[in-house]
Amino acid sequence: MLWILLVLLIASTNAGISYTTTYTGQLTFYGANSDGGGKCSTQNPRVPLSNSLPTVAIGSFGLAEKCGCCVLITPKGTGSGNSDFPNRQPFVAFINNECPECGENNLDLAQASDGRWDITWKYVDCPTSGNMDLQLKVGSSKYWTELQVRNHKVAVKNVEYQINGNWVGLERRDYNYWDYKTEVATPVNVRITSITGEQKTLTISSYPANEPNVWSAGCQFSGSGSSTPVTPPTAPVTPPKAPVTPKAPVTPPTPVTPPKAPTAPVTPTAPKAPTAPTKTASCSYGTGTNTWYVEFNCDQKPTDGVTVTCSDGKSYGCTLASWGTYQCQVTGSTECKTPRKASVSGKCCALDAGSCGSAAVEDESTSGSQNINLPIGAIIGIVAAIVVILVVLVVIVARKLRTPVMEHV
Repeated sequence: MLWILLVLLIASTNAGISYTTTYTGQLTFYGANSDGGGKCSTQNPRVPLSNSLPTVAIGSFGLAEKCGCCVLITPKGTGSGNSDFPNRQPFVAFINNECPECGENNLDLAQASDGRWDITWKYVDCPTSGNMDLQLKVGSSKYWTELQVRNHKVAVKNVEYQINGNWVGLERRDYNYWDYKTEVATPVNVRITSITGEQKTLTISSYPANEPNVWSAGCQFSGSGSSTPVTPPTAPVTPPKAPVTPKAPVTPPTPVTPPKAPTAPVTPTAPKAPTAPTKTASCSYGTGTNTWYVEFNCDQKPTDGVTVTCSDGKSYGCTLASWGTYQCQVTGSTECKTPRKASVSGKCCALDAGSCGSAAVEDESTSGSQNINLPIGAIIGIVAAIVVILVVLVVIVARKLRTPVMEHV
């Protein structure tokens, strides 16, 4: 009977997480910046992904097994309320809270908006950067420990300590920590198992003096392979017209000799009005825990991606987090020193003063000065006038030299 209960407990703990299933439900809103860290306890410090991705509370919360997972949300365009949500593109969100009143398969988005909207959604690999992290709960010691796994690509199924050569499972709590109530001395080996069955092992050498403390696990799950980049819909392709029956060949007309260039000066035409410049991306820079994100506003979504470059020459690629927002994430204590600049579709987009240089490249089509090319007739006329003036001056000087000098009587 005991082993039957154990099997049922493990099954219920991981029920409802499938990286191959698409769920149908509804989405509501519970206010911007209102999640704090949610029931998943992802604050102090806040999990980096929750600073760059929208966060959601889930109705089928279970025993916190969905905490730290990512979901791809696709609006279906139907529902009720006053919001632009039905027109949004599919986006990835980070689960960090519970919505008890939402019901099965429904989500509650931590944004300021209105309504209840129909959606489809599925679990996808989180766009993490670097290794998983472990956080020790405040008050933990060798006599009692609680660990939290962070920054994982896929859901965590189990956490174990190696005690006397045997792997002993820690107990999962509904606030997203793993509990071990028996005394354990360090160093101790820890084994983390993903929902896909992949296992990673690391060693905790000692408990930190300052708590809470987050340190790198030095490893990361390979993922479920379910992450597919969201491609925005392209413009519809115009169907080809019916083939046109070719007509009989037409005899080409006799070429006409073009008229010679006029000899009289031609008044230059007025310069054309400058063409309005294309609207370029305007960028802003935000920071999180080892996470930067670039938010842009331009005529269309960049097709060549976004890259952030720091003053020390370091460059970091960015991945799409939501419409208009790219996240650029690194690990450790790396800093992006100013001035910083973003490259959006190959063009510089200033994040700080002077990050794109002090002088802008001027387009000849919009320049205020233009080159005026005089016709050949006008040039000949000007040269002839100068020659006549010189001849007159020479004649006058010659006459003065030939006049005899008058003698005094």
